[in-house]
Amino acid sequence: MKEYRSLELPRKSNKKKEDYKYFVGSTEKDPLSYKAGEAMVFKFRAKHGDDYLQIPLVRYSLIAEDGQAKEDYAACAEDGWFYIEASISKNGFVYLKAKACDAEKQPIEGIEEFNASAGADVHEILCATKTPIDYAAFWSANRKKVATTEPQVLFCERIEDASHPDFEIYDMRIKAAESEYASFILSYPKGAKKGSLKLAMLFQGYGVNPATPWPMDGYLTAHVCAHSMPNGESEEFYQSLRDGALKRYGFNDEENKSGETTYFVKMILRDLQVLHFLENHELLNGKDYIFVGSSQGGMQACNLAAQFEKATAVIMNVPGFSDVMGDLLAGRRKNAMPKGDGVAYYDTAVAAQLLKCPAYIIAGLGDPLCNASTQMALFNAIPSQKYIEFYQNKIHSFTIPWDNLRSALGDKSLAKRYTELTDMYYDFN
Repeated sequence: MKEYRSLELPRKSNKKKEDYKYFVGSTEKDPLSYKAGEAMVFKFRAKHGDDYLQIPLVRYSLIAEDGQAKEDYAACAEDGWFYIEASISKNGFVYLKAKACDAEKQPIEGIEEFNASAGADVHEILCATKTPIDYAAFWSANRKKVATTEPQVLFCERIEDASHPDFEIYDMRIKAAESEYASFILSYPKGAKKGSLKLAMLFQGYGVNPATPWPMDGYLTAHVCAHSMPNGESEEFYQSLRDGALKRYGFNDEENKSGETTYFVKMILRDLQVLHFLENHELLNGKDYIFVGSSQGGMQACNLAAQFEKATAVIMNVPGFSDVMGDLLAGRRKNAMPKGDGVAYYDTAVAAQLLKCPAYIIAGLGDPLCNASTQMALFNAIPSQKYIEFYQNKIHSFTIPWDNLRSALGDKSLAKRYTELTDMYYDFN
C-alpha cells in the first residue's frame, strides 16, 4: 500500500525538511478575493529548513485568462521578498511560475519552482462545457446495462496483510457490463457486525496501477482498479501495459467523438457494477455511501455520486475532467485533458450539477493540469452543500509538505466531517 500511495498521493515526500529548498508565499490578500481589474501582488521568497535564502533574481512567467502573458526577471526587494504585480480584466485566474536565478540570470538548481495563482470574481467562473442534449438518456441507459448484468464473482482471493491483521482483505473480480470484469480490493474490519459499516469507494488517478488494500475502521472499502486487469501482478506486467495496450488511454480523438466509444464509458460501467454489487452488502448500514478519488479518480467519484440516489458524500482531490472545454470555449488556461464530444458525458463539472450530497474538494492554485479555473467551475456547478480548499504552490503531482497556505470557500463545517477520508491527502512525511 505504501508503494501505491507514493504514486497516487501528492503530499508525500521522501525528503527531510532540512534537505529541501523551496519557495513560500502567496498574494498580499486572499488569492480568491480579487475583483476584475484589481492589482494582484504576489509575494514570495525561497526557504531552506526554517531559514530564508537570499536569492538575487527569479525568472517568472505570468499567464492571465484574459489573454495577457508576460515573461521577465524580477529582483528581490530590500526585505528579501519578491513582489510581482498582475491583474486580469475579467473573471478568471492569473498564474505565476517563478524559478530561482543567480545574479547572472542563470537558474539555481536544487530550489523548487514556485507555482501560484490568484483569481478574480471567482464565483462567476462557470462551466463552459455544454451538457449533451441526451445526457439523461445516456446515463439511464448505462444504469440499465449495469442493473441487467449479473455481477458474477469471477475471482476472489483472501489477502494476508501483516500490517493490517485486524482486517479481512480480498482481491476480487466480478463480471461487468461491456468489460471482461471489474477488479477491486475489498477491505473491512474482522468481526464487523451486520449493518454496522459505511461504504467508501475509492478510485485511482490516471495511470496503470493495481488496486490495493485500503482498510479503515468503520468502513467497508472498495478500491477499484481503473482498468479491467488483475491486481497483484509484477511491476513488469503493469509496465508492459503502460508501454503497450494502455499507453495514453483515453486520448484517442476518434474514440472521444462519442460517449459510447470513449475509454471512460467502460471504466465508469465497471465502477457502477462494483457499486451495484456492494450496495446491499450485509455489513453495510445502508445509510453511508461515500465516493473518493484523486485526479481521474475525482471524475469517477463525482459521476458515481451524481448517478446514485443514496450517495452521502463525494471527496475529490485535484479532480480531473472538470470543464474540459473551458480553455477552448471560455479562454481559460490551456488544459491537457482529453477533448471530444464524448468526453462531455463524463465531465466532472457537468456531473456535479446533479449532486445532492455534500462535496469536498482539495485543489492546487499552482496545478497546471487541473488548474484553478477548472476547480472553480466545478465548485460553482455544485447545487448541494460544498467546500473547497485551495493550496498555494500545490501542483498536481506533488505539494511542498511545509508552509502550506490555504484559502477556502463554502461550508467550512465540512472541513472536519470527513477527516478519516481526507487525512490521507495531508499525510506528510
